Amino acid sequence: ATKLGSLDTAFLVYQWAGDHAPTIIYQHGNREQPFDFGRTSKNTFRTILASGRPEIACNLIAIRAPYHNCSTREYLQQMSSLERFAAMLAASVVLLDYLVLRCRDAGSPRVVLSGISLGGWAVNLHRAYHNTAHVYVPMLAGAALGEVFTTSEYRRLLGREGQAHPENVKRTLNFEDDFRRITDNNVYPLLARYDQYTLLERQRSSYGGRTVQVLNKGHVTATLSAQELRQHLLPHVQL
Repeated sequence: ATKLGSLDTAFLVYQWAGDHAPTIIYQHGNREQPFDFGRTSKNTFRTILASGRPEIACNLIAIRAPYHNCSTREYLQQMSSLERFAAMLAASVVLLDYLVLRCRDAGSPRVVLSGISLGGWAVNLHRAYHNTAHVYVPMLAGAALGEVFTTSEYRRLLGREGQAHPENVKRTLNFEDDFRRITDNNVYPLLARYDQYTLLERQRSSYGGRTVQVLNKGHVTATLSAQELRQHLLPHVQL
């Protein structure tokens, strides 16, 4: 529960290979349907992990962020508030940490947190403030979240106050200083060169000189490139 009330977040154990198997915990992108495995569903967990070949010999857990169990209209109404957006991310991070600790306590030798876009931001927030997973694989996200709402195509979503004081938005939402304080060599990001939302050079700098894989695609086309995203993620699952 939060000051906004209870937030409806959830997880799905899609595949369990055993307590002592590696684990991927994956969070979806904006307005996805992470528990809908129909062929036409907007679900990158399905396209990257569940539908890929060969099958992955590890535990697979999908996260559903708050406000993603409702209609698109209801979701857009909720996201008109930056407070609710922040609460959505915070609740996701709490759930990620709960699952990481449960999997580690059960004996999983390697717990990998990965996510795309919205999910990638949650993964990076978890690393900045918990860092309890073994490996982090954020895709199409960085640690300068305020930039998304002040310098990218999403700036049109800012209210009048935010537009008048963009530096306040950046100061509130950017967490790159805390992210860089984590010195563990455990993060393997992927960005897209022509991304209009997660701007390449700005978000690359938030990783503080760490190696970043770059796809020569935009935000949407990168999201649709399931095989390339899978090829980036899976090598980091092996011990």
